Amino acid sequence: MLWYIILAAVLVGGVYLGLLYPGKVQPDAMEKLRGRAYAHRGLHSLRNGVPENSLEAFDVAARHGYGIELDVRLSSDGEAVVFHDDSLARLCRVERRVCELTAEQLKKLRISGTSQFIPTLREALDTVGGRVPLMIELKTGRDGRRLCERVRELLADYPGAYCVVSFDPKALSWFKRHAPGVVRGQLATKMRGNAGNPVSRYMLENLYFNFLGRPQIVSYEQEFFSNANLKRCVTAFGAVACAWTVTDQNTFDNLTKIAPMIVFERFFPRTKYDNTVVMVRGRAVRPD
Repeated sequence: MLWYIILAAVLVGGVYLGLLYPGKVQPDAMEKLRGRAYAHRGLHSLRNGVPENSLEAFDVAARHGYGIELDVRLSSDGEAVVFHDDSLARLCRVERRVCELTAEQLKKLRISGTSQFIPTLREALDTVGGRVPLMIELKTGRDGRRLCERVRELLADYPGAYCVVSFDPKALSWFKRHAPGVVRGQLATKMRGNAGNPVSRYMLENLYFNFLGRPQIVSYEQEFFSNANLKRCVTAFGAVACAWTVTDQNTFDNLTKIAPMIVFERFFPRTKYDNTVVMVRGRAVRPD
């Protein structure tokens, strides 16, 4: 009976590790990404006429030395455009979805009543020009494969540092198979109250879909950074932690001790910080 219990425990442990284990971190690929503050949707301020996910917000962030987090989804003609919401209602006062309009039609709209338009990913890349690292969130929608293909195509000759992140583990799986050299990040948060299959919600919340994309970065909402599996991915398996979205200096300072990448908005943290990690007996340790 004891051997059956031991065998069952080994099997359960093997399945657990197989689901949770992240991808192998390549130090060279992470060097320009880690130890950075990333401006959430660019360094935006409507008071100054600079809306989120606009070329001006990206340029301002780059000029200040901040990394940039931005959102990408598909237009109706298959172009990768930079916009967070599925609907245009909140920012453009248009009761249409982004995927229903072409990139040219989207460009004619103005964001939050400013002079800024909805840019393509190509325009965003040209604006940043490799000055600071990028965190590109894939909003996959109905055609995730097509979005992944277009994003990879646009990034192929980009000279700067970047990673792709997504709540959709299938998008990370696509990059793992078709562009394994691209650094991948799994986004997650506490999923209670969210719509969808409860099993899928539980697995997403606890990073059990890591087996699909084997992300090197685990990017978790800062309010729930105590998640046990997040900690295990970082401290036991060597994944790089990213916290989002921090809105005050005190939280930022506390998170720099455990998160080499932090997404922020509404204040001006320091652009870079030391978050050295060494491996001691196979475990990631941040020396004091």
